[in-house]
Parts: sequence; C-alpha cells; structure tokens
Amino acid sequence: MEYRDQQIPGINGNIVLYARVSTGKTESDTTENQFQEMKRWCSENGYDVVAEFKDLCSGRSLECRIGLKEAIVYSRATNAKIAVVELSRLSRSVSDTADLMDSSTEFVFTRSGISMSKEMILVSSIFTQMESESISRRVKAGIHNKFETEPGAREEWGQARHRDSTIQLMKESRISKADEFALKNGEYAFMLRQQGAPYQHIADRYNEVEIKTSRGGDNKWSMNTIRSLILRYERLTQEQ
Repeated sequence: MEYRDQQIPGINGNIVLYARVSTGKTESDTTENQFQEMKRWCSENGYDVVAEFKDLCSGRSLECRIGLKEAIVYSRATNAKIAVVELSRLSRSVSDTADLMDSSTEFVFTRSGISMSKEMILVSSIFTQMESESISRRVKAGIHNKFETEPGAREEWGQARHRDSTIQLMKESRISKADEFALKNGEYAFMLRQQGAPYQHIADRYNEVEIKTSRGGDNKWSMNTIRSLILRYERLTQEQ
C-alpha cells in the first residue's frame, strides 16, 4: 500500500486506487498496469490520488482482501472515492459485494467511467458471479445431455475415426451454452425492448453495469449482439 499527503482535493475531489490480481496467475492486467491506467484516468478527470492499495488473491472471497478493507477504511476517514478499473477486480462474490453495501463508500469504475450506485453494483455483481460460475456447467450440461439421449455418443467422443460426430457434439454443446446464456441474461433486455427502448440504449445499459457478453473478456455489447440476445431469449421462452 502507498499513502500520499494530499491536502487540497482536485476538481472532483480525492480518490483512492485499488487493484487486484489472482495469485498464481500470469496476467497482462497486473496491479501496476491497473494503477497506471487509473492514474491516467484520474489525471484526465480532475481527481487527486491520495493512496494506493492492492491485493494478490482471488476475487471470490473477502477473507484475504486486506488491501480492499484498508482502502475502505481509508476512504471513510478521508471522504474519498475508491477507483477500480472494473467490477471484476473489486469482487466476484454477490454476498461479499452485498456486505460492502453497508458502507457509504462510492466506487468509480474507470474503464466505464461511471460511479455506480449501490443498486447497480449489486445487480452487476450478480451477473458477474453467474457468468463466472456457470460457464463450465453449461458446457458439461450440453455434453451430459448428449450422452444421456445418445448412449453411443460417449464412445464416439473419444475416437478419432468419428470426427464428424465429435464436431456435431461440440456444435450442439455450443448451442446449449448459447441458449442458457440467453435465458440467464436476456430477460432484462427483452423487458426494456418491450418498453420501447432502442437496441443501442439497451446495449449501453448492459455495458454500464458491466454485464459480460457471451464471449467475456473486454468485449462490449452492441446493437447487433443485443438484438440477437433478445431474439434468442424470445424464441426460447416461447418454446417453453
């Protein structure tokens, strides 16, 4: 951690920087890279950086997050906001994020350039945790269902001479994964569209609250991806 003596706040006030990476992983998004990125954003937006904190541990639990806890305490004492590059660096656990809601701390997510309200943070954390926990289950469920309905598929899966069948199985697994993603993430977009919201407005909303696309990573929602999500969700719900 690093503290700085900042007596006069900038145009938008003082701000505390928080960065996190998981232990045991080689990541391009290192804590140093995160700090440099946040410093540039703070400089461009009139904030004075008064302290820096970091953690080298998983985002799924707060037990090892000494840096985050100290950042919250420091921000309360100095009436400063806390900057984080994105929600996933803050927490991937809904319960832990909900615990943070008891504080009056305001979190600024520099990659989206917005300060999230308590409600927005909680909604975003729910989607983040759902995405994190369900990816492997989606793929496994598709493969398991294939094996259940077609007993011979299990043998074909491991045999190179049945390459065409294996490709088809993988394709069906991807379709199953896309369907589950649409059912989990499409209801909100469908509701907004029913209320007359343009596709771009819905895409902007999903990006603001950091709902991950099916591709994950830094991919952003667009008019086309939102439209596809809504169409798939509508088709699946009509079939049920």
